[in-house]
Amino acid sequence: MSVDGESIHIPYSSSLFEVTVYGAIMHEIKFSHLRHNLTFTPRNNEFILKLNPKSFSSETQGLCGKLES
Repeated sequence: MSVDGESIHIPYSSSLFEVTVYGAIMHEIKFSHLRHNLTFTPRNNEFILKLNPKSFSSETQGLCGKLES
């Protein structure tokens, strides 16, 4: 894996995100400032994106943009 063109070792952590591999089958990226998680399983090509609900607490978002109150 590389970040900004430089090779890195996993587990990796920066001020923006953390990368972890579980059992060489599941990769997880945690975006610390947003509190969102992206999990990827290469064997199944499966992605799971968990969003922090507080990011959207005052707005409703859809395909056409934001609905503001």
